[in-house]
Amino acid sequence: MSRSRHGSRTDEDVGGALPICLAVTMFLGLVVVGLLQVATASVLATRQLRDDRQDRYAAEGATNIAIEYLLQDPSRGISGSPCPVLFTTIDSVAVTVSHTCTSPPDVDRVITLSAAVNGRIRSRVTVVIQDAADAMGLSTVEVVSWTDLQ
Repeated sequence: MSRSRHGSRTDEDVGGALPICLAVTMFLGLVVVGLLQVATASVLATRQLRDDRQDRYAAEGATNIAIEYLLQDPSRGISGSPCPVLFTTIDSVAVTVSHTCTSPPDVDRVITLSAAVNGRIRSRVTVVIQDAADAMGLSTVEVVSWTDLQ
């Protein structure tokens, strides 16, 4: 057994720390890569959720605008009258609202509205508009169903 110049180490002990350092470095590298993958997935999911929420809010706002449009004139939303498609942009999201008129004249207007974002229907709403139904002669709106679609 020979003695080295630096103290009590033997020749067999020299370089023993290198494999340990490499193993620790490799382990930490794998942990960091795993954490980065989790963080990336979280950012992507958050972005998707934000975009989906923005589309839903825009569809809801456009549907409310369409209902107000129908309230402005009692001839809108009855069978035989034109049912125009409404286009609007809310928070830079383009929304198309189409409606189906299923009521004959002289009865409550039953209208189904469909709001689409990027060609995909996001909500379907059925309303009944009762013209001059209250004491002040104003129309009332009853929402029969409101369905948010994926």
